Amino acid sequence: MPYYKGHKMNVGRPCKEETKKKISKKLMGHKVSEKERKKFIERMTGRKAWNSGTTGLYSKEHREKIGRCHRKGKNGECITPENKRIRQGIKFRL
Repeated sequence: MPYYKGHKMNVGRPCKEETKKKISKKLMGHKVSEKERKKFIERMTGRKAWNSGTTGLYSKEHREKIGRCHRKGKNGECITPENKRIRQGIKFRL
């Protein structure tokens, strides 16, 4: 496969310690120009965060139930009758 700019041929492949040292030595003191910084900032501006839209997933009742469970610990306060029936069943014990 011929080399072309931006190729992904060896991405993710492990390399030898000697190779890692060579790469590290080559990039040591590498300065990023102001032009490159501006290009990066422009590219990233307006990008949505990975966790955007994650608020409001749970109802108020559900959040209160979760909070009760975390506060009570292992007292069994959070176990619903259905969960209790499942846990005491024979299939759960097997």
